[in-house]
Amino acid sequence: MRERLLPGRPHRHTDFDRLVVDLGGSSLPTWTATTNDTGLWYESGDEGHPIALTAKHYLALRFTGVNNTATDGTWTFSGPSPQTVNHPSLKGYALTGGYEGEYGFGLALDDYRSYRVFTLTSPNRVVVDVHH
Repeated sequence: MRERLLPGRPHRHTDFDRLVVDLGGSSLPTWTATTNDTGLWYESGDEGHPIALTAKHYLALRFTGVNNTATDGTWTFSGPSPQTVNHPSLKGYALTGGYEGEYGFGLALDDYRSYRVFTLTSPNRVVVDVHH
């Protein structure tokens, strides 16, 4: 089964905003999460690219071990990118690029207290909670 990166509809909860990325596939990829205030995202040693969303802070999610291309070379990612959101902490998200099994999402944030990233299975997902 081919993996895919498909963000679900973000949800606003009392204390946090949530974005769930559906990964599909038979196993969970490795992931990292980092924050910055510049909105620049880096691919393997390059000089950085700006995310197409304006925000006070940014959260970069990087997935390793994801095959997000179809046999014809097109991306299997479906959905708008960038996508704006009007929640207290989460203001939008965008696919920030991919190369050789590494793909990223950038989340545009307003003020936030903290964030939590975790995985779920059946189906495979990465969940991001941004606390406000």
